[in-house]
Amino acid sequence: MVSPDAAVPRSRNAEYQVDLIGLESAFGRVTPLAGSGTMQADFAKGVVVTNGTMNQGIQAGQTTFSSEAKPASTGNGFSGTFRAEDFGTFTGTLNGSFFGPAAQEVGAAFSATQGDRAVMAGTIIGRGAAVTAVNQSIVAPTLNEFFTNDAVRLTASLPGYDGMNNTLDAFSERSKFNVDFGAATMSADLAIQVRNAGAVVDMGISHFRGGIYATTIDGGTTTVDRGGNIAPGGALKGQFFGPRAEEIGAVFTLEGYKAELGAYAMQGVAIAKRD
Repeated sequence: MVSPDAAVPRSRNAEYQVDLIGLESAFGRVTPLAGSGTMQADFAKGVVVTNGTMNQGIQAGQTTFSSEAKPASTGNGFSGTFRAEDFGTFTGTLNGSFFGPAAQEVGAAFSATQGDRAVMAGTIIGRGAAVTAVNQSIVAPTLNEFFTNDAVRLTASLPGYDGMNNTLDAFSERSKFNVDFGAATMSADLAIQVRNAGAVVDMGISHFRGGIYATTIDGGTTTVDRGGNIAPGGALKGQFFGPRAEEIGAVFTLEGYKAELGAYAMQGVAIAKRD
């Protein structure tokens, strides 16, 4: 039963354990997909984030999937983006609803493509409960957390161009740091544009993925442009700060090639605080 609009909470957090079932079509072959993960909903902030693992269709072994969505302001649905990795990045959409008398279940449909060579589609379903406790320490965290970026400082090195944004501009809502202490992972996504000779160049979406090791974060970055082309990537190093790990500080690099710019290298610093 779809949750009545009035039954969907607007002020608390919830966490759902979800299963993914789908199909992937690539290179003349159709492969079943199966996976599992965690969906986190922060109703007050208007964010629904999903992270998990599933089997690959093009390559052997396991891979990751993720989604960032926004719940409807008055209804029982949510919609956003879906992404998965399998010999490249699949990008697409996710649309779902909350179910049950108290929104204790979720169901969503996704579809994504990798350029014009591959497509995947399927469903994500799960059950969960409200989260009312908070982590008391980073030493033994028991709950997943959202961290919102406070600021970013980015230095770019492009053919014939160098510069730094000296104002600390806040990231968009899309770039929340999602910290999953249970899986010891951190993820975030950042849409990047640069100005080249007066023209704005859309660099695409940079994906930040890292592992949590005690109080530090270690991982990498991958940038995917609007055409689905994947840049070589870069490094990500971070640290939790504060008596209860209320803040994150991280440095990152982005490297790749863009036809409008040639080879590029960027270095940045991101600061985030817990919601």
